[in-house]
Amino acid sequence: MRNRKIDDDSLLTVFERIINSIPIRFHSNNRENSYDDSKMSEEDIEKFR
Repeated sequence: MRNRKIDDDSLLTVFERIINSIPIRFHSNNRENSYDDSKMSEEDIEKFR
């Protein structure tokens, strides 16, 4: 029983770490995408000029 409880706790911690890491990756990806979009928009503006 003790070992099983420890395993459950470890699984929970790992799951929490994954959940906590997902938003960070999502935000970082959004920043990169927005940066790339702004870059593309600047290039498009130069082309139109």
